[in-house]
Amino acid sequence: MTALLRRFAASSPVWKGIAIVAAGQVLALAWIVAGHVHHLTTGREIVLDVVPVDPRSLFRGDYVVLSTAAHALPRAMLDRQPFDGGDVFVVLEPEAGKGWRTVSASAKPPATTSVRANQVVLKGRVIEQPVGERPVRVRYGIETYFVPEGKGRQLERAIGTKRVSVKLAVTSDGRAAIKSLLVDGEPVYSDSLL
Repeated sequence: MTALLRRFAASSPVWKGIAIVAAGQVLALAWIVAGHVHHLTTGREIVLDVVPVDPRSLFRGDYVVLSTAAHALPRAMLDRQPFDGGDVFVVLEPEAGKGWRTVSASAKPPATTSVRANQVVLKGRVIEQPVGERPVRVRYGIETYFVPEGKGRQLERAIGTKRVSVKLAVTSDGRAAIKSLLVDGEPVYSDSLL
């Protein structure tokens, strides 16, 4: 028995190291989850109409590709600004009975004093800046939403007959996270806090 205790005492620094690494990993995961929960609970809610497409991921199942009016910005809105694939800050405001519309876009965050109380700023990244009159494509990190197996096709069919939209939580620095997917204003899928 004493030989076993001496052996454990000798290996104790190894176990302490393993325990410290494991605790660090648990804390990192808790930090990520807490950040997501904070984003969803404190972010300002906005609802954007979407046009989903129904692709499928071999490893993750059905998902819907979400595209909104804010994903395709008018070329004239960005003509005088160099973006070269960098960040873009898009100001949206509600339009009576029509959802949210794009007001402006810039390569730098707008001054807090220039953003009205009814407006929200989304931070995105320019992914395509074509020549001519084609719109500039922007990615916000809200372009895919995974749904239960077999439900993607149902959403695709609903597009022609129903209004599909996405409820977002937007932080003060412009980051957006999907809270829920809505069909005719009713939530059909929601992101759980965990």
